[in-house]
Amino acid sequence: MNAGGRGKGRGRGRDRGRGRGNPGGGPDPNANIPPPPPPPQFNVAQLMAMQTQILHGITATMANLQTQQNQAPPPPPPQPRDKHREFMSHKPPPPYSHSTDPLQLDD
Repeated sequence: MNAGGRGKGRGRGRDRGRGRGNPGGGPDPNANIPPPPPPPQFNVAQLMAMQTQILHGITATMANLQTQQNQAPPPPPPQPRDKHREFMSHKPPPPYSHSTDPLQLDD
């Protein structure tokens, strides 16, 4: 045991926890709220019917996934065209020689 009662969070007592009780004293503001209703009661036949429905759903989903996997894959996308050779096969534009408007020469 350690001296001074200082540990690593253990042994502090149950009444000192955070968020428990009403810190301001006085009446509890949640005292007027009724408790939630009890969960519905099922018999074994109803539980088995629900389990059967769940299993049918899982089986249908698995069959659907297997059908999708067994289908032929879509065709690959077409190969991109190499346009560089087509571009380079054209004649280059004629060289600039003159202009009728002198302002075009400054550009």
